Amino acid sequence: EGISFIQQFSMRKGLKTFGKETSMKSMTKEIQQLHQRNSFKPIDVSNMTDGEKARVQDAIMLLTQKDSEDEVKSRLVYNGKETRKWLSREETASPTVSLESINLTFAIDAHEERDVMIADVPNAFVHVKSDGVL
Repeated sequence: EGISFIQQFSMRKGLKTFGKETSMKSMTKEIQQLHQRNSFKPIDVSNMTDGEKARVQDAIMLLTQKDSEDEVKSRLVYNGKETRKWLSREETASPTVSLESINLTFAIDAHEERDVMIADVPNAFVHVKSDGVL
């Protein structure tokens, strides 16, 4: 068996690669999911301090082709680099596992013939309650 690598495309490149209709459908679905989960609260820019305005993050829409040749997946991601100016590395770290840990766990599971189940929580990061500005 071979290994499949997923290639991500910027919005502009995704529109060219997958076509406008398919790309727009995918990007709309991503934005609707965030809206339905009340992920963002509108803020009047005129009420923001200069410091708050400086901390506004740029959003980038990325597109990838799913296993099905006809389906495209979009993800809205943010440039977290700017947050390092006022937040420590520990405060901005994402709790993710290393690929080596996953592969080691899979190897042990296979060797011990364990039953394994995988679950996906759509937009998992937006389910977290925050008491402050991120």
